[in-house]
Amino acid sequence: SKKAVAGGFVTYQFGFASQDKALSIISFQMFAVFLPTGGWNIGTAPIINYDENNNTWSVPINFVVGRTVKLGDRPWKISIETNYFIEQNLPYEPKWMLGINIAPVVQNKIAEWF
Repeated sequence: SKKAVAGGFVTYQFGFASQDKALSIISFQMFAVFLPTGGWNIGTAPIINYDENNNTWSVPINFVVGRTVKLGDRPWKISIETNYFIEQNLPYEPKWMLGINIAPVVQNKIAEWF
């Protein structure tokens, strides 16, 4: 059956050591994943950062496609993602990013509690 999952969270990073006192970044991560049949997943999970000290944003357009496959006795999630940054914190940061992710699928013991 086809399913979808969506959510998000916010984090705040700040410095307190002498060389990092100026660090003050808020990160917003939203995600939405569509799970069609056959082990496929298609979605987006952009991480948006706001640097409070420099009043700058890092805003990507993100797209991810992947599939869960069985290699030997273990399932693995293999995916490729791309980010195109429509806004960047620093002028020398890349405009595009391409990532390849390979991760083993492990049993979630915490999910069994619910």
